[in-house]
Amino acid sequence: MITLDEDRRTHPRIALQRPCKVCEPRSGKYYAGHTCDLSEGGMLISIAQRMNIKPGDVLHVGVAQKRRQVLLRTNEMVRLRVTRCFGTPDGHWLIGLELLDAVDTDERMLRRAA
Repeated sequence: MITLDEDRRTHPRIALQRPCKVCEPRSGKYYAGHTCDLSEGGMLISIAQRMNIKPGDVLHVGVAQKRRQVLLRTNEMVRLRVTRCFGTPDGHWLIGLELLDAVDTDERMLRRAA
């Protein structure tokens, strides 16, 4: 499991690896990835390639309900703000995200992914 500094976390994290789809709305590009962990306030995701993003940027992310779910509809995606992003030695890109949508979206996304 990938962890960040404990003192930066407002909400407890749930270690959960699920496929996810990330849309960068400025370019319209989609990226495949997976979650590392989820919380009421956001998530940490990993993608296999670098994205042209920085803290403060907004992404749209959909998390698969099941590990093998291939298709995610646009209405299943939520808006999140990038809080941190960095590369790993194996070439992946880790992105810390904060939920922007209403609290019921947090609960719905966590319920679907669990």
